[in-house]
Amino acid sequence: MAVKIGNLDVSFKLGSADTKVYLGDTLLYPTAPPSFQGKWLATYTGGTTTSADCDSTSAITKSEVRAGNYTAYTKVIIGDCVNNIREAFQRCSSMTEVEIGSGVTTDLYYSFEDCSALTSVTWYATSIANQDGGFQRCSSLQKLVMYATTPPDISSTMFNGVPSTIIVYVPDEAITDYQNANIWSNYTIKGHSEL
Repeated sequence: MAVKIGNLDVSFKLGSADTKVYLGDTLLYPTAPPSFQGKWLATYTGGTTTSADCDSTSAITKSEVRAGNYTAYTKVIIGDCVNNIREAFQRCSSMTEVEIGSGVTTDLYYSFEDCSALTSVTWYATSIANQDGGFQRCSSLQKLVMYATTPPDISSTMFNGVPSTIIVYVPDEAITDYQNANIWSNYTIKGHSEL
């Protein structure tokens, strides 16, 4: 279906697992994941702080995080250029929201363990390997937004201590695969179109 606005067509592609809206050749919905090329950005009460730009290591270390006011961070955005955040954000006790860039595909080893206030995670990687203990004891986690179309083969420790009521939002075309996948099947799976 198409609607004319000026010289551009607004077209709607509708299906059980495919809902897209275009303005001319521009995809309006669903929106592409945002791109943040800094290393990381942390927001906390009273201001914001940013790390140095990404360097050749493409990693965020525990010591780097703790050099700042990490116990007061309320939101953290991890840049797409980062590929390793191993143990980096453990016990960030005030953090309620995190966005993980598309480069973090392999090493999330206990990265957010004991982030007890964390309620929302968005993870932009489209392919993900095993992630031992990544969100262990994130006891307030309510929403996880995934962009991987193939359900990651995750460790049983990935969500230890996470509420069973968490809702996992996945690409619409991947809903059934997540619902049938080991470990993911323990949680409520919904499509991005329901966000």
